[in-house]
Amino acid sequence: MARFITFLVLLVLTATNVLAQDCRYGEYFSLTKEARQLYNTKKYKDAGMAFKTAFSTVDFPLGVDLALALKTAKKLEDEKWAEIVSIQLAKGGIPLKFFDHLQKFKWYTKFRDDFSNYEQHYKENFNADLRQKLLDAKRVDQEWNEQFHKWRVRAIELTEEELLIGFSHNLNAFEAIFKEYGFPSEQVMGYYYSRKQVAEYPTGVLLTHIYQGGVLLYFNELNVLACQGYITPDYVDILKSVRGFGDSTGVEQEVKARIKKFRKEKN
Repeated sequence: MARFITFLVLLVLTATNVLAQDCRYGEYFSLTKEARQLYNTKKYKDAGMAFKTAFSTVDFPLGVDLALALKTAKKLEDEKWAEIVSIQLAKGGIPLKFFDHLQKFKWYTKFRDDFSNYEQHYKENFNADLRQKLLDAKRVDQEWNEQFHKWRVRAIELTEEELLIGFSHNLNAFEAIFKEYGFPSEQVMGYYYSRKQVAEYPTGVLLTHIYQGGVLLYFNELNVLACQGYITPDYVDILKSVRGFGDSTGVEQEVKARIKKFRKEKN
């Protein structure tokens, strides 16, 4: 508990400067939401303008927005903008194979030849170690969810201590990551490439599972995290509504609540 309190104090200290300022990503999220809606209704010119305006409001546009902006540029046959967005994604760690569909553009050959420079930029400006630790946490989280599901349907048995360890993993992993690196975000790790596309890091999913596990980590700081561009407003809404089976006072209480629910003796 003492470590957890220290962790939250560090987060509050990190957020202090942001609280004193305007919400840095507030306008950005509003504009990118509008841009996505325009893209989905095939109003590509308007979507492009909304994306460009959004990107001008922050120093670091987010990966999924850049990826959709690239699709928009392709729809508009705007070669120059497609090149600018592609370079930005490449510098953020997106691999060359993602850009294969752009080979028809005149700038592609030079882009391919310069790609080692973009890779070097990523290595010098982003933290690959943090990225790997977050992805390792995701892998263990997936393995634990599979184990818990088997326990829930009585395919296997787990002791209360084993359940406690399983539900504590994400909390402990986040605590260790934050203390060493700060909050895991694209601004620190670069962009995330998964299953042949630019995607969001599993940060929100891991936080969701922590909430379901009985601990409302960062709950009072969610809006601050969104203002920093670390999580999206959509995930803020999700996390504010997520709960486990207990009263969200800790992992121990959540484990007892789940044992009571899923191992209640039949009358």
